[in-house]
Amino acid sequence: MSKRVLIVGAGYAGIKAALTLNKYKNREDIEVTIIDKNHYHTLLTELHEVAGNRVSEEAVYIPLNEIFKYTGVKVVNDEITSFEFDKHKISSANYEYEYDYLIMAMGSIPNFFEVSGLKEYGFTLWSLDDALRIREHIRTCFIHASQEKDEEKRKGLLTFVVGGAGFTGVEMIGELAHWTKDLAKEYGINRKDVRLIIVDMLPRILNSLSEKNAQKAHRYMEKKLGIEIMLSTAVNEVTSESIITDKGSINTRTVIWAAGITACWNTEYCDVERVGREKRLKVDQFCRTEHQNVYVAGDLSGLTNEEGRPYPAMVENAIQT
Repeated sequence: MSKRVLIVGAGYAGIKAALTLNKYKNREDIEVTIIDKNHYHTLLTELHEVAGNRVSEEAVYIPLNEIFKYTGVKVVNDEITSFEFDKHKISSANYEYEYDYLIMAMGSIPNFFEVSGLKEYGFTLWSLDDALRIREHIRTCFIHASQEKDEEKRKGLLTFVVGGAGFTGVEMIGELAHWTKDLAKEYGINRKDVRLIIVDMLPRILNSLSEKNAQKAHRYMEKKLGIEIMLSTAVNEVTSESIITDKGSINTRTVIWAAGITACWNTEYCDVERVGREKRLKVDQFCRTEHQNVYVAGDLSGLTNEEGRPYPAMVENAIQT
């Protein structure tokens, strides 16, 4: 009888696991099933290009049936809400799935760090819907600004703030720097009236890069793109009309949050020890949990390096797990 392998999550790690296991299907006599709440895979690393109107949504949207078309992997569209490791069973609202081996690859979600008003008034960039919402909002801000008579309200409409100066934040503010030039021209707005700001608690941008490369990017963003870079700055609150930091308040209608992640919400319903401030699931060097035949891959995995530090949440690391 074939061994049943269930993979929950069709992100980079889940898809890589399914395709890799499929290569050994005949040799090992396994049945591979991948389950995701969406029927498509989103290229998360390209979402800023959709949000910044560089590419259409079709460029980051890949149907799962297309990915697994010529494989033996079974694709199931469902949202798992319950994990019963002792019974080797997981469940959704309507169905139960039994397994011999389970790979949890549900990924992560934005971490709001309990900043007041951020979840209610900020924008995230973690899904295709997020990117489309940002794109529509930014264009709407320019339309309203072109009609606004009140100077303070107009300034707020034309001020765009990105929280987080990692790869996602830097890429997002970079896209805005290019697109806002076109929007300003389209709606008859002086480009100098558009204000672009990136904020981070750390003392430099792109902390995972070398100091030399980070400084090079910093100079380019300031001098070539006209981006204001606020470092060593904490965000205390976000309202419908401002972002409040420990250095003062900024009048804005747009705060895009890209300052960290935490484990996917539905891991709250499974009994696995969590590690670190991101609340990833604890695993050993083989990505195994304490439960029999239960593995964790991708951003959800608390896999650490030789120094005991968790690997950064990057596509390359997700695929390796």
